[in-house]
Amino acid sequence: MGTDDAAILDPALPCARRGGRGEAVLIVDVPPLSDIRARHGAGAAEQARRTVSDCLRRRLRPEDRIAPVRSDGFLAVLPGADDAALAAIAERIRSGVRGLRLSVGGDAWPLDCAVGGAARAARALCLEGLVRAADGALARERRARPAPV
Repeated sequence: MGTDDAAILDPALPCARRGGRGEAVLIVDVPPLSDIRARHGAGAAEQARRTVSDCLRRRLRPEDRIAPVRSDGFLAVLPGADDAALAAIAERIRSGVRGLRLSVGGDAWPLDCAVGGAARAARALCLEGLVRAADGALARERRARPAPV
């Protein structure tokens, strides 16, 4: 991916240059990435992260940006996206990640993810507030999901 966590936030969408468009942020959490790192090491985890990243990129629009965050997640900035576009993209991402099956070190890793997002109308929130709102939505989705067996 080559984009550090802060670079997607820095010049991407500063509060002063909103241009009257809305935008949205998605946070995608893929817990099996942490498990792969713990069991197979950093190299295997990075390969798995690249596979997930490629899957996510195929489900985003050309103008969207994505960067890795945390050890098992991604942050996507969706310029011009409203609530409807956010919901559609989030569902494409869920479906795509759930369809991935990785083979790492002889182990099969079915993947799953949780997605939290927030959209805003023009000038309603700065990007940092939008990220906090998306993180809150991610936490609510995690709590609403049944615990793995």
